[in-house]
Amino acid sequence: MSNAHYCLTDFGQTAEAIVTAQLQRRQFDCILIGASVRAVPSNFILFEKLINVVHEHAPRSKICFNTKPSDTLEALQR
Repeated sequence: MSNAHYCLTDFGQTAEAIVTAQLQRRQFDCILIGASVRAVPSNFILFEKLINVVHEHAPRSKICFNTKPSDTLEALQR
């Protein structure tokens, strides 16, 4: 994953802006939203918002999901 870029956010008010800023900097072939956002019930609304941010700012990017940190590469390769 030599071309991988990590975008770490909080789980609050700045997450959408941080992801938007990253997506405006360059085009990404694939975007992965990790389980810490996706699988935690209290983060469901944030997950929904981030999917919409990705859809708006990176409509050509594929979206993938890992099931655990150790299968991230496999998720990106699917």
